[in-house]
Amino acid sequence: MFASTGWEPHFDAERTQVVLVMPVAYSADAAIFEGVPGYRRIVLLAEGCTNPLANAALESEMRRQIQQMEEDKVDISNPKIEAWFDAYKAVKIKGERSKVQPGVTALIRRIAKGQGDKIPFVNAVVALTNLVALKHLSPTGAFDFAKISGPVVLGPAQGDESFTPIANPKTVATPAGQVVLADRGNKVVICDKWNSKGGYETAISPEVTSVGIDIDMIIGDHTKHEELLAAAALAASILRNYCGATEIKAYELSKDTPSFSLGGPSTVVLPEQNDGGGVALPTGPAWVQSGAQHEAMSVGAVTSDLVEAALAVLGQQLPADVLEGNDDKLRAALEKAMKRRVNSVINHAYAMGHTTRMEESGPPRQANNPNPGAVKG
Repeated sequence: MFASTGWEPHFDAERTQVVLVMPVAYSADAAIFEGVPGYRRIVLLAEGCTNPLANAALESEMRRQIQQMEEDKVDISNPKIEAWFDAYKAVKIKGERSKVQPGVTALIRRIAKGQGDKIPFVNAVVALTNLVALKHLSPTGAFDFAKISGPVVLGPAQGDESFTPIANPKTVATPAGQVVLADRGNKVVICDKWNSKGGYETAISPEVTSVGIDIDMIIGDHTKHEELLAAAALAASILRNYCGATEIKAYELSKDTPSFSLGGPSTVVLPEQNDGGGVALPTGPAWVQSGAQHEAMSVGAVTSDLVEAALAVLGQQLPADVLEGNDDKLRAALEKAMKRRVNSVINHAYAMGHTTRMEESGPPRQANNPNPGAVKG
């Protein structure tokens, strides 16, 4: 019955009811590929997500990546970054080099100055975008799909769109012809100057459940298509393991496929991330740490003993007040997670534990900036 209406059924985060999602058209203007034939973008759409404000394992992985870049002395002279400045010129994006740059360069500059430790975690989705961007030197951003009406177009602005930067929520007019990612239906800019600055209207908040992730690369001498697929697979793995995504779809923009239906069937198959995409699991019993044992386990191996062992791991890592009164809820969630994906259960439960804690303690939030530190829109 959904086929006749265009609506797609999705489970919510608790998998207790079906949520209907209306697909929207997503495309890139031909001028983008005429100027930069090697340009590719993969867009992920993850449903049923939570967005924890803290996660020790994911933050540890992000810090490890920052430390590695400090040791390797990576800076914006890297050929992968230089390719973007050439791309901006090719599609006539104007502005000073220091002000018009792919979002990832802001992170690289901070790391090069020895300020990598000041890059905030913010939340799991923002950490995801920063980790993928730094690991692959690729502009990577996030948006709240529920805030979009569509169609979404990457190309010259029509001139009637407004833009409110995340870093400075003051709405400005967008000049016609400026290359932007725009929601034509709502007449707002999701990301300004291609992939330079994210927009406030579609920014990620702690309450987001429908997460869109876009990853950009220019395929050529320094970047192969396989790396784009690997970056997307890493992002998908984090969405499953740390945000509890119940469904993830993947789409690709290219010269040959300049459009797709966001929310409709996937258009690209991602490689498997059986090892969690390189993201470390929290410390726990040997059966948790062994990837080989994960792969050997089956749905039939989900037992009460494993659920209790997982709860024991949580008890070692989270304050007692987090688990108190929530044992049954977490036990049920662990059982569901194990049946769905045994090798990610601890990460999934760990994220849920932090989510519960945040809901109870209500940490302060920056009302004027729902997504500080994000790479881009």
